[in-house]
Amino acid sequence: YTMTFRLIVFDVGGTLLYPQKTVRTWYKEIFDSYGLQLTEEALTSGLNKATTFMDEVYSLMLSKGGFHSLSEQARRSYYLQSLEIVLKEIHYSDNCQAFAKEIYETFDPDLDFTLYPGARKVIPLLAEHFSLGLCSNWNLKQSVEAVFRKFDYRRYFSYIFQSSILGFGKPHPMIYQLIIETTN
Repeated sequence: YTMTFRLIVFDVGGTLLYPQKTVRTWYKEIFDSYGLQLTEEALTSGLNKATTFMDEVYSLMLSKGGFHSLSEQARRSYYLQSLEIVLKEIHYSDNCQAFAKEIYETFDPDLDFTLYPGARKVIPLLAEHFSLGLCSNWNLKQSVEAVFRKFDYRRYFSYIFQSSILGFGKPHPMIYQLIIETTN
């Protein structure tokens, strides 16, 4: 029995693209711009607690269609809560809720992505022999398609499955079922 591959589907963030600015760096810059002093320990603790919170939210939402099946307003609420967790952990004592909203509005790291050098080389080669697709829990303001267009790599991908557009994301089974149905 010989298996023939016709399609290769890639994750995006951390696989093909990497951010020029990490979330940690972004937090440091935003806090510095407000004159807030924070220690590495407090920032690490805050980010860890916020990540734990968001992991719990993702797990809870998985049975209901996934985090990305929530309305934009509901997703925004969870992101704001995670920002408040970080602010409290660094001992920001003023109005955490208002400051979290201000921070949330400035967060747009999708403009600073870079295509990994290895991906830059291998994608055109793979595209000569296979159909390629992207599957991502991307939820930034700029679409996955727009970012790949910026690198002139959109042309290599026949399929893009972006959770914020589909309404459900990985690891919900529906996204994989949709990939199978769409590409079969």
